[in-house]
Amino acid sequence: MSKVEKVERAKRSYITATKKDADIRITVEELDALCDMFDLAYISLNEYDPTYMSHAEINITDGEYNTKTFKLPAKKPVDKAWVVGRINAMQKGDKAYADLRDILREVASQFEGMNIYATSYGIGIHTLFTDTDAEFKAILDMLDAHDVDYRLEWSKAMWVKRIIVSKSADNLAKIEMMKKERI
Repeated sequence: MSKVEKVERAKRSYITATKKDADIRITVEELDALCDMFDLAYISLNEYDPTYMSHAEINITDGEYNTKTFKLPAKKPVDKAWVVGRINAMQKGDKAYADLRDILREVASQFEGMNIYATSYGIGIHTLFTDTDAEFKAILDMLDAHDVDYRLEWSKAMWVKRIIVSKSADNLAKIEMMKKERI
């Protein structure tokens, strides 16, 4: 990362949460160091503002500008260890879900118009203007055959079928095994 990029990222890394919102025990410099360590674009801690949010939060943005938001704890301090834990959880789950997305895209490749993408909860399948019943059955059969722990739900607008995949260590190991079988 160039010096100019680091300066720009440092400008974007900020802390605005107040002591009354959360027990903040991390500095902007420590957040910037974590950005370097984990190759992130930036991390921001945002204070509670009742006009547009229900709690103080942290936003972690990766190098591809995908952002994950986590609610700040009310009783635990927000320190370096807490932030690193959130980054690790985000990256571990994201990688497993990206691997699963790639596997499921292979399964559904015989069908036209199927939009499968990784999300923070598992897998999303865009269904607006498509007939995805056969594809969806093939995907669920694949998950069932590998005993992956998941549940199904629809988005509020009913455009996306959601496959909410458990992030348990056992389940992530099953997804890793599926990936190895495909190689």
